[in-house]
Amino acid sequence: MDARSALGLTLAVVLSAPSGHALAQDDGNYSLGGPALAVGDPAPKLAVQEFVRGSAVTEFERGTVYVVEFWKIGCPPCRAAIPHLNELQKKYPAVVFISVGVISSTADNIAYVKRTGDQMKYRVAVDRVPPGKDAITCGAMVQGWLEPAGEEGVPTSFVVDGSGRIAWIGHPTELDGAKSGRPLREIVAGTWDLKTAAAKFAESRGADARRRIDQLPKTERDAVHALHKRAGRVEVVVRGNTVTWVRFDPRQVTDAVIADLANDLRKLNELRRLDLCGADISDAGLKALRELTTVTDLDIGYTRVTDAGLAHLRGWNDLGMLNL
Repeated sequence: MDARSALGLTLAVVLSAPSGHALAQDDGNYSLGGPALAVGDPAPKLAVQEFVRGSAVTEFERGTVYVVEFWKIGCPPCRAAIPHLNELQKKYPAVVFISVGVISSTADNIAYVKRTGDQMKYRVAVDRVPPGKDAITCGAMVQGWLEPAGEEGVPTSFVVDGSGRIAWIGHPTELDGAKSGRPLREIVAGTWDLKTAAAKFAESRGADARRRIDQLPKTERDAVHALHKRAGRVEVVVRGNTVTWVRFDPRQVTDAVIADLANDLRKLNELRRLDLCGADISDAGLKALRELTTVTDLDIGYTRVTDAGLAHLRGWNDLGMLNL
């Protein structure tokens, strides 16, 4: 397994049991329908606070290949990847390398780059984190790139091809690795088989998820499959024989479907965290969730919910974290 520093939010996944009851090492993060951001998808916007080193990039230009790499302060594997990224930038001068600092506050990341950024011979930017907000749950680049792609740690690199699509996702030391098919070289040359790469990425994520979810008790298993059917991509965290966390593709969650989703969510008796960040729901949609009183951590950031709508959550006596 690649050496990476964990984000601190998403659990690492180790799989072993092919059937029967779930074992402890099966605990982890699983997606049905694939990650919300996958190889072959259009690249998200670059929602960085600022470029601390190098000229700013505001959008992905057609015909240009980009490498978007993520790092965090105090991450030994991230520091170890810098010389390799320097070599690749020198080898491929037409490729735009963008290294984005995440997981820490914007101010801390900027200060760190100003102290040590001379080591990086490519563009360096920092994530956009609202003041006083959590850098993981509210970091624009974490929530727009890493989390939707199911990436559990840094450093992680995304290659955006000349058509603006994600062509490869992985550890930066594998950008030109033989085992990974030398993706950067092939993408630059225009010989990368994006359709095959997308299929391999989807299968690698999907097969493990289907197997693990099928190990759950029938009620929970049926509920997860129903959520997947109603909302497309759904990501869950499994602990033992229960689902404790659910996240949806926000593009598929609206006021029109939230009531049906709530009916299925109520069947997950140990549900503790519900992530609706970016969903197109309003106060009316939030009202449909009022009976999900087991939830202690609710993320409704970037939705249309107002302060007045929070009155629908009065029965959630144990709600410990609310991200708006």
